[in-house]
Amino acid sequence: MATLTQPELTDTQSNAKAPADAAAPTVRAGARVAASDRYSVSEANDRAGVVALAECWQALERASAGSTVFQSYAFCLAWLDAYAFGDAASHRARVIAVHNSAGALMALAPFAEQRRGLVRFGEWIGEPLLQYGDILLHPDANAEAVGRALSDALSRWTAHGLHLRNVRDDSRIGRVLTLETGRVGDRREAGLIDFAAAGSADAYFKRFSRASRKSLRLKKRRLDTLGTVTFEQVEPGERCARLCHQAIGWKIDWLAQRGLSSRAFQDPTSLQTLVALASTPGQGNPLRVFALTLNGAPIAIEVSFVEPEAVLSFMGSYDPAYEEFSPGKLQLEGSVLFGYENGWTGYDLLAPMNAYKASWVTDLIGVADTVLPLTMTGRMYARVVLQRLRPAAKALVMALPVVLRSRLFGRAGLTSL
Repeated sequence: MATLTQPELTDTQSNAKAPADAAAPTVRAGARVAASDRYSVSEANDRAGVVALAECWQALERASAGSTVFQSYAFCLAWLDAYAFGDAASHRARVIAVHNSAGALMALAPFAEQRRGLVRFGEWIGEPLLQYGDILLHPDANAEAVGRALSDALSRWTAHGLHLRNVRDDSRIGRVLTLETGRVGDRREAGLIDFAAAGSADAYFKRFSRASRKSLRLKKRRLDTLGTVTFEQVEPGERCARLCHQAIGWKIDWLAQRGLSSRAFQDPTSLQTLVALASTPGQGNPLRVFALTLNGAPIAIEVSFVEPEAVLSFMGSYDPAYEEFSPGKLQLEGSVLFGYENGWTGYDLLAPMNAYKASWVTDLIGVADTVLPLTMTGRMYARVVLQRLRPAAKALVMALPVVLRSRLFGRAGLTSL
């Protein structure tokens, strides 16, 4: 069996030297493939290079079964504009495109490189907004050939490794690279609502106890006495951005009161990116806001990413002044009904699971983080920092009293919006 040819590289790649502490990559792609399945790679590192991929990237989105909005061109470009192509870039784009011998795009890996002190690691484009990390993979692609092409490309990086968060059990990258040995942190579960499983909205809501359904009806009636209650979907634009900003404020307050933290909500750039998406009309923008309003004013808001047949619920928050009416539950009920009416196949409440989500979901899918070192430095960083120090630091912080954690986290994420 013949080996693959060396991948086609950009000028930046071909002139780079391997780091002095380079070790054999721990990324493995299985057996070598036949010469007829030879794949090559190219890499986009600047905005012009990414934009040049737009047409074939979007075509691959449509063809890649199981991919999510977080691998879409629209989402990734918005993130890159904020993190990699701005005046104060914190990341470098490392978008790897894998082509077959006829030049067709078979896979696309949306990576970006970030410096962490003295080490450089690749991660998914979209962090920390990203909820599912993956590659795009054409259904006709040879998985072994894609894996070998990716491995060859990564072996030429000067980065110390990959830190890939939020990889689902059914991921496409798991088909082409060996991930299990690099898992870090706890495995989590995302909650899914399968609309087809229930058959109808009425059948779905009957899975709740009679007492729960009665309680929610009573709260809705009480809320109706205060004025006109409406549910609506808001497309990207000025009002959508205002609602998104309001939802972020409520969520940060909710987290702070409970002494909780979130990577996305502690990062002003991620929140600015989210609001920028919400404010930008246009085909291909996946962000939507679902709002429950009272007399035209929002009392519960959900910021979601909508795919052709499903929705991924990124964030839900509500006005604490109306907490006694369970506005978050009423809004989610409206979203589910809206999904059934519009022919969605499912509704994804994302990871991690909690008791509130468990009452709504019908299915679960595992999600985990993986680190793939490319050098000895990368291995040490993964072993010492990612596998030991970070979990220990998190446990120490969570052991603090709520009042101290509240002061520590505060409203940091909102100060720069």
